[in-house]
Amino acid sequence: MENIITVDKLSKKHITYKRGSGLKESLKALFFREKVPVTAVNEVSFNVQEGDIVGILGPNGAGKSTTIKMLTGTLYPTGGSIDVMGYNPTKNRKIYVQQIGAVFG
Repeated sequence: MENIITVDKLSKKHITYKRGSGLKESLKALFFREKVPVTAVNEVSFNVQEGDIVGILGPNGAGKSTTIKMLTGTLYPTGGSIDVMGYNPTKNRKIYVQQIGAVFG
């Protein structure tokens, strides 16, 4: 059987800003914000063959939703590659979304 989904070294990194506690730290943060890199997904690789039933398990903050959003084309990955039924979700989004269904709740 052929692979329907191929994910290779998929990663997503965000930049957020450090928050201080208290009035003094909050005022300081208005002028000097410290960047904090956050890795949401770190080089995830997997294949799904036709007919497979798949579940993604992990603790809170493990990157499950982020991975699904990258697979649906909602988020752009910062690294790695995704191939779903011959489509790259980030490059062929208009055609790709007509072929899939996804519900987020």
